Amino acid sequence: MESGGGIEPEVVARYRRVRWGIWGVAAAVFFVSYFHRVAPAVVAKELMAEFRTTGAVLGVLVAGYLHIYAVMQIPVGVLADVAGPRGTLLAGTVVMAAGSALFGAAPSLPAAYAGRFLTGLGASVVFVCLMKLAANWFRAREFATLSGLSVTVANLGGIAAATPMALLAGVIGWRGAFYLVAALTAGLAILVWRFVHARPEDIGLPSPALLEPGGALLHAAPARVGEGLRTVLTNRHTWPAFFVFFGLYSTLITFAGLWGVPYLRDVYGMPTTRAANLMALLSAGVLVGGPVAGFLSDRVLGRRRAPYLAFSAAYAALWGVLAFAPGTHPPEAWLPVLAFALGFSSAGFVLTWVCATEVNPPRYAGLATAAVNTGGFLGAAVLQVVLGVVLDARWAGSVQEGARVYPPEAYGAAFRICFGVAAAAALLAAFVTETYGRNIWEQLRGPALQRSPE
Repeated sequence: MESGGGIEPEVVARYRRVRWGIWGVAAAVFFVSYFHRVAPAVVAKELMAEFRTTGAVLGVLVAGYLHIYAVMQIPVGVLADVAGPRGTLLAGTVVMAAGSALFGAAPSLPAAYAGRFLTGLGASVVFVCLMKLAANWFRAREFATLSGLSVTVANLGGIAAATPMALLAGVIGWRGAFYLVAALTAGLAILVWRFVHARPEDIGLPSPALLEPGGALLHAAPARVGEGLRTVLTNRHTWPAFFVFFGLYSTLITFAGLWGVPYLRDVYGMPTTRAANLMALLSAGVLVGGPVAGFLSDRVLGRRRAPYLAFSAAYAALWGVLAFAPGTHPPEAWLPVLAFALGFSSAGFVLTWVCATEVNPPRYAGLATAAVNTGGFLGAAVLQVVLGVVLDARWAGSVQEGARVYPPEAYGAAFRICFGVAAAAALLAAFVTETYGRNIWEQLRGPALQRSPE
């Protein structure tokens, strides 16, 4: 960081220390929210047996998190911009803890729905608040890198929701595991209350614009709800990233968060722990790919569209391998590489949020992030249910330990849908506006500059 404006070095040092502490606490909440998101995949068979349900109904149960998550993104973006990210994040963390406890205690399917709904409601605020805090505390040219780091932290949560979750559920049961995570989430709420601050000015530190050349994404003008909604949602440059994220994230979370473990158990006969290990490799791929995509975009290429398109195309091609392999059964030796590569290539989605914020006014960074974020979660909420219906339609009647066992051709039909969605996302990535790593909102407002810069 370069100091400026006569700011004392001690103040600059404190600013550095505090901003990373704030980001670290918010990122820890994101870690736990991602654990909540994908943990049901590991205990999917247990949930089917516990509640005596079908794949379609299980898809609706797990997607309850995603339904409310998608619906809440725009309201959360407004809250983060207008009311501030600190209180919004604190409230969401408390609600998420309550939802996890209710899910663990659920005596019936409706109570389980309520638990997932509350968990998704609380989790819906986390990422937007994390990105708003990054916008308030960091430089614009660091935003893609921070997006990548945030996804890395989240996918550590995905890894924790794989093998460790399977082992934990084996020891204390799936209910006990969700109780334990509820307690951890409540502890993080205390840390948010104690350590997170919305802006440097709130604790007597200078604005980032005074400390660093180029300033931060935060804008001095106040955020207004009506203006923000009109500006972001009517901006045609916002929407390509929305649809790309719809395709990338919906297929990723549907596989990693619900049907991946059952697929490996049904088609390959794998025990749950080994199947969870492979899903952990997928999360590890995202963990590595996120920072790589952010670094390439920020530091190497200085571009957004090219890496976004390249990662998306590779991801779609890998879905083709999985969907069109004979018997939906790629050689087992390929699976670790395929799982890691799927995760790595999907991680190009970290550029979604920077592509949206850089074509909208900086003071509406939260709302722009939320708008495109809606795409991925709306897609996941729909796709999880669709795939459950497709699997049930091709179920041959086999049941094991109270849970349905689906044949390879059922998974083949489901995965071909995923391939089509991922391929469409790759095509749409070509229409994302190139910003060259800077906010171009003022340029796009000009009548002579109503097209993507080349």
